[in-house]
Amino acid sequence: MRASTRVHRPLALLCGLTLLGAAGTAGARDLPEIVRNGTLRVGILRDTPRLNAVRGGGRTGLEVDLIGRFARKLGVKVAWVRTSPATFGQDLRSSRIDLLLPQNETLTLGAEAGLTSTNPYYCSGAVILSRGAAVRNSTGLLGKRIAVQPGKAYFDYLKRLALDKSSNVQQDAASTVLTLIYKTADVAIVDKLAALEATFVYPKAGLKMSYPLWDTRFGAVVRLEDGGLRKAFNKTLQTLVESGAYDKLSGAYFPQNVRCSTY
Repeated sequence: MRASTRVHRPLALLCGLTLLGAAGTAGARDLPEIVRNGTLRVGILRDTPRLNAVRGGGRTGLEVDLIGRFARKLGVKVAWVRTSPATFGQDLRSSRIDLLLPQNETLTLGAEAGLTSTNPYYCSGAVILSRGAAVRNSTGLLGKRIAVQPGKAYFDYLKRLALDKSSNVQQDAASTVLTLIYKTADVAIVDKLAALEATFVYPKAGLKMSYPLWDTRFGAVVRLEDGGLRKAFNKTLQTLVESGAYDKLSGAYFPQNVRCSTY
């Protein structure tokens, strides 16, 4: 993995962005209403370093930059609204939020009627993280103590390889990485973005990352009837990719481009 320097977007890009804790107004809003109101309400489930997190009194990260570009196209400001896996569906239907940035590989829309996704605005996936010698694929897991971050897809993967009895599911991605740092596991299976963050946090640990075991595509979640909002988001994303602006934004935060291969 090539080295990278941490670069954070200027706080000027965050001008006008606020975090809302209170519930929004009831009633669904379409794109014209969002533009008339002058505010795009964006739901987030959690803070994720280099993707979307508070730093220096404002929000910074790839998502912040992408949404900032989208909001400027619409001529509106952004309000960041905290939501949860249990309530995001109702928050979208009531227009407490207009779209959701998932940031969660376990989030599914199967039980949420009337919702859909935009085109993916970044791609990640599970990787094998190790210290010293790199473990490139599943054959390198044999005989290893395996730590795995929570998530059905992660455990099912090990179960298919008949390695579930060699694995230990941790509380979250960060604690999974710590098993490597404290040498209580030989390898860790975590999300790619969590692995990249670990290389920043523990530069002397000699962490090595495999190629993705599978891809996970992250698109913004919107109401099914909000076709105008979805189309506008997709068009802005496509323009950023084709102009090369996306690659520059991604490179400001990650040592590897997180753009999806479909673009």
